[in-house]
Amino acid sequence: MQYGIITVPATWNINRPIGFSQNEYQQWHEEIKTGCRVLVFQSAPVYAIVAEGIVQDNIFQKLENWPLQSTHPVMTFEGNEAEYVMTLRILRNYSTSTHIPADRVGKVADLDTISTRTWTPLDVDIYRALRDASQ
Repeated sequence: MQYGIITVPATWNINRPIGFSQNEYQQWHEEIKTGCRVLVFQSAPVYAIVAEGIVQDNIFQKLENWPLQSTHPVMTFEGNEAEYVMTLRILRNYSTSTHIPADRVGKVADLDTISTRTWTPLDVDIYRALRDASQ
């Protein structure tokens, strides 16, 4: 099984897809597979892990082919309009009181890497340590 952490903008919520730029898509589209377990790290001002999910089929779709259910644009973690989207089935949505804040994330994983790119692969032990940090 594959594991990773995805960084999303502060405006993201569990009903929205994950936005990727053209460059991010080129870098990661062959790496991220259906069934991959994912932690969702929301950028500032939240700056915490807010959800856990699993990558769905049709991993990446070109934004222009996405059946938008909202008039809100899909954004990358950097705040730019996305060119590709990826959907997750959310397994756990951490409430505000159980978000895993950046200081706890930084004790287990490289926070500088996580906070500066959309996708960061994780090994299973780091994934589990981060996921369980809310308990």
